[in-house]
Amino acid sequence: HGGAINKTDLYSSGDKVMAIFGAPIAHEDDIDQAARAAVAMQAALERVNQRLAARCPTVYTRLRQRIGISTGHVFSGNVGAEIRQEYTIMGEEVNLAARLMSKAAWGEILVSSRVFIWLESFGDFEYLEDLSVKGKQESVPVYRLNKMGEGYRPKPSFVNREGKIGILQSHIVNLLEGQGQ
Repeated sequence: HGGAINKTDLYSSGDKVMAIFGAPIAHEDDIDQAARAAVAMQAALERVNQRLAARCPTVYTRLRQRIGISTGHVFSGNVGAEIRQEYTIMGEEVNLAARLMSKAAWGEILVSSRVFIWLESFGDFEYLEDLSVKGKQESVPVYRLNKMGEGYRPKPSFVNREGKIGILQSHIVNLLEGQGQ
């Protein structure tokens, strides 16, 4: 679905994975792809659990996951010292996704209101409640993503960018002529 694994953290209480969509290269349908990836991950894990149960019927082993998705402005880039850097994303939306994941029940995908607004016509969502989350003064509306529909959200066209592109091009010409601002 076009995402990338950015971080993996191993804990005694469970491992954590952060996947990013839209960085370093943004696409118009990154939110849609992130939601579809989450649903696909849940289905894939269920298939793994069925295979484990079939191969080891006397041992109860069930892998579980919970997922949180948020979208918005983040910092993305290389961080760290000169000898060791890593590409990552940071910001309020990253923290919100982590908080949603921690509030989710096993097998549940929780999404922020921005994700819901973007995708509500393309998936089956259920409003849960406004939750208090660490790092936020006000509670945030939370939705459960149950499934995504067959149709993808159409990629929006870039509208009214000609004027801005013209301004940018004129600034580049000025810069190349030594008249930068």
